[in-house]
Amino acid sequence: MPDVRLLLRICARALGTFLPMVILMCGSSAVDNGATGRTLRDVVHLMVIWAALILVYALCSYAVLAFRARGTGLQVTAAALDADQVYELTPERSLRLHTALGAAERACDVTGAPGEDLRFRWRPFRGKLFVDCSVSHDGSTGTSLLRMHAGRPRHAAAGLHGASAFVALCQVVRLVSR
Repeated sequence: MPDVRLLLRICARALGTFLPMVILMCGSSAVDNGATGRTLRDVVHLMVIWAALILVYALCSYAVLAFRARGTGLQVTAAALDADQVYELTPERSLRLHTALGAAERACDVTGAPGEDLRFRWRPFRGKLFVDCSVSHDGSTGTSLLRMHAGRPRHAAAGLHGASAFVALCQVVRLVSR
């Protein structure tokens, strides 16, 4: 069952993206036909159609996020759209991350040695959008915290670009789980 809060957040972002087009279509229908009952009915039909399309878009975005998260143990919740993601790494996975980043095509600007704090940038998609990542070590417990922060995308993205930190987290966790 999809997380309703996540679907609502995706719908709100999609509505913000598509709202100018909806207003333009409804407004042009009202201007072309004048203020009649038929015009009002057409505008209501357009709004219902757009609401259905946005809901389908949200469900598809949720399905893609769930597909990205499968096999990682990460839960797809409303927090998936947050710009900051935090994940706890075991010492073995932390060392595996250090070695895997050298060969990873999506990683760049890697600084830090094994056992020290690590900083790198990760490219979750094929474009130029990067996520800033850091791994900080806790000496008392032996665990490491992987923190990811997504910068603002160049456009107000409603779908996966709004969840770029979560997508990057899924990719990195899958990389160290192999």
